[in-house]
Amino acid sequence: MSTPSNWPLSDGAVRYIMPSDAVRLLNRHPLSKGLFPHCVGYYPTARNHVMRRDTHDDWLILYCIDGQAKLETQEGVFDVKGGDLVMLPCGVPHAYQADNEAPWSIYWTHFLGEEAGMLMDGLGWSGASPIHSIGVRPVLVSGFRQIIELMNSTSEYSMEAFIHAGSHLRNMLTYLIMITSGAVRKSVDKQFLERVDTLMQDHIDSRLTLEILARHTGMSKSHFCHKYRTLAGQSPMDRFTCLKMQKACLLLDTSMARVAEIASQIGYEDPYYFSRIFKKIQGCSPRQYRRSNKG
Repeated sequence: MSTPSNWPLSDGAVRYIMPSDAVRLLNRHPLSKGLFPHCVGYYPTARNHVMRRDTHDDWLILYCIDGQAKLETQEGVFDVKGGDLVMLPCGVPHAYQADNEAPWSIYWTHFLGEEAGMLMDGLGWSGASPIHSIGVRPVLVSGFRQIIELMNSTSEYSMEAFIHAGSHLRNMLTYLIMITSGAVRKSVDKQFLERVDTLMQDHIDSRLTLEILARHTGMSKSHFCHKYRTLAGQSPMDRFTCLKMQKACLLLDTSMARVAEIASQIGYEDPYYFSRIFKKIQGCSPRQYRRSNKG
């Protein structure tokens, strides 16, 4: 299991790590094996809070209520600010560091269970978007505090209290699914399409494969193709071809380059094949397009 950082606790901070024997029991108990937190905490103004996990084998959410931090995943570096929810699923290496001038204040919990992945999917997590900006919500703050109180209230652990903490965690996650299912989900989908289109534009003069595109989004090839077609209304490779033809039209309109040169500039070694594709999409050959627009 992933463990929390060893950040030295300041005034008002709290960190509770569940005993390993309790984790084993909760993993088997019918009322808790679906979902339960195994450590939880609150770090106010967490100056010098730094963490890197190259291996991450549980589920983690951090809720920033104030301040700032930097988050790094394989997908890039992200700014975290007050009101942001950070979602770090099992298997996603990551690092984060509190801002030096305005260190973040965060509630956080690591959790396990058979239903953890399904609930995280319900939050609309994607490799490209580990953050939801949801604002500072008293209901969510209260939920974290209830879990902390249940897990940290006695010196001798209580399985009943731990099971109840799992119920509070489930309520929190389903509440988050409810508030992020509308505009936030649409924003995540938009970011996904923009990210893929940016990669296509960056490779407009070369070739891209489905494997490269899928790997860039952290998805399997079949999952990536299905999601892209659902959101964009066309396959990713058809979209890439259309972007290439748009660039060809621009070059035909604004330059005197020969058709073979333009074909080469957008990644086609065979100008005759390029011309066939261009005519299929534009309805005329490159030379006819240039004559009609120049005329």
